[in-house]
Amino acid sequence: APPEATASTWDEVAASFAAGRAAQGWVYGENAAWIATNPEKSKVVGNVGVALPPVSDGVMADAESGAGYIGYYDGGAFGLPVSSKNPLCTLLWMQYIGQESVQADWAVAGSRIVMESTYDDPKVQEVNAKTDNYYTLMREEGPLFRGAPPFPFHAAMVNTVQPFIWKALSGEMTPEDALDQAAAAADAELVNLGYGQ
Repeated sequence: APPEATASTWDEVAASFAAGRAAQGWVYGENAAWIATNPEKSKVVGNVGVALPPVSDGVMADAESGAGYIGYYDGGAFGLPVSSKNPLCTLLWMQYIGQESVQADWAVAGSRIVMESTYDDPKVQEVNAKTDNYYTLMREEGPLFRGAPPFPFHAAMVNTVQPFIWKALSGEMTPEDALDQAAAAADAELVNLGYGQ
């Protein structure tokens, strides 16, 4: 892994991958199209593939049945916060951006689909062919993923376990030790947050 991998955020992971500094990576989907198609920003154009993550026995069956999932999916959607100070402006924007005539450009630019019909748009299909069928993968396998868990402690858990992942990536810890210590730290943080004993 490149040296920056031990502390990279979502956009830095994409930048490292696009620079050709990592042979593989878990890159947020919104980066898929530009990494695979934009030679001004990416040195790996034409050399990008997409695939489902590896899973342990039973995980895929749980995901296919709806009892579980194979990974986090930060999908695209539009919403109106209840706290909005300008709900009518927000609704107007949502009406605009939600048009089929706008969605293809949105999907190509951000690698996100919010309308089923957008998958079949010629612009999206053209980029799909250049991204190792990223959009096809998301259309067919997207239901195997889920969004962030609906737990109030989700963000705290992410921050608690990240240092152990970084230590495993940098070779400071074995993956096994990192996972064991991350689990112990997560258990302690849950107690600290008032969950469990």
